[in-house]
Amino acid sequence: MKRNIFLSVFLPLFLCAAILTLGYFSPTLFSRVMPNFKNKESAAQITGAESPLYLEDPSSLVLPPWNDIDDSKSQVYASDDNSVPGTLQDRIIQELYIYAEGYGDDSLYEIADNLTLSQCYIEVSDAYVRSIIQPFLKGCRILPNMKFSGLMHTYDPNSEYPEIPKYVYARNVTVKTVEGRDFIVDFVFTPQYGLPLYVHATEVDASTRAMPDNDAFTAAASTALTLFQRFSSYSTSEFDEDAFIKSFEEEFGTYGLYSSVFNSFLNAPGSLFTEFISQENINEAQWTSNMWSRLYLENIWFWNQFIYNKESVSGITYNDESLLVLRATNGCSLTMTYDYISKSVTGFGIDPNFLTSGDSTLFYDTDLTSQLNFENYSDEIFSYGGCPPSTPKN
Repeated sequence: MKRNIFLSVFLPLFLCAAILTLGYFSPTLFSRVMPNFKNKESAAQITGAESPLYLEDPSSLVLPPWNDIDDSKSQVYASDDNSVPGTLQDRIIQELYIYAEGYGDDSLYEIADNLTLSQCYIEVSDAYVRSIIQPFLKGCRILPNMKFSGLMHTYDPNSEYPEIPKYVYARNVTVKTVEGRDFIVDFVFTPQYGLPLYVHATEVDASTRAMPDNDAFTAAASTALTLFQRFSSYSTSEFDEDAFIKSFEEEFGTYGLYSSVFNSFLNAPGSLFTEFISQENINEAQWTSNMWSRLYLENIWFWNQFIYNKESVSGITYNDESLLVLRATNGCSLTMTYDYISKSVTGFGIDPNFLTSGDSTLFYDTDLTSQLNFENYSDEIFSYGGCPPSTPKN
């Protein structure tokens, strides 16, 4: 009889109590064993999609514009380092002549005339790639005889054989430097606009590390980019550095740990193309200086507009580096990577869907890019340890 009472009364009560206890403590148990994704960017958010799904391993993220490139459908840019991509060269020169006539700009005629020379076109192609890679090589200089044309591919998601493809790119390129340090570099640019869209450099046999606090990293990096946008605009406002440092330290602790983040991000957008602006690099001709100045101003304008239209900013750890993600109001993203060990920005990526048809004239329309407050920008960047080029001539 006692056994029947235990089975019919006490055992069900014990099981009910166990179930209730497990239910009460299960959230705590799960929170200890499951990863916490609060405030982290998702793969979908970074690549511009709308799904809120999160990934447990951020290293599997595909950063823009690589999510738009299909290697299996790409074409070889040039058969070797001395070959000219004939169709692409002809179409670019044709556009230069069209805009030269439309704007009545003799300097565009001069650029087009010189690019008709095959050897000159090859030199410009290689110099373009060098100018977007070198800022991310930790102060190292690319060997003068390094060639890139034979390593690149073209791809356009909208056409198999476009006259001017959307992308020219290369993956896993070993870049050798004067200092004897080698880097593995990926890069993408769009010849349709003349803009670099992605660069990332990893030093061979060198470790990288993310910043210890993603929130503090995000605050320092995003403030620097906002300041860059103000400096390059006429709508500038006074920046109180002491007040920023005080506010930063009140929220995150010692600012000194993140001062290199602030300075690196402030200087990064303006570092592209600077190698060739103040020197007549190719054939010692003035037309090349004019060309690099146009590319430089176009790039500054584009970064200025992207940062101005940012809607949100966040930071995560990605492949042993810190990754900053800016989301624009139209859903497009700009990403930048930072290495704590070398205290340097190691690359960036831009969603090309942010570009509009009007941006295709930025290289030609000096009236538009002249709206940048370049004199103020040069002075301000220089005061923060940057090394801006001499003022470009429009």
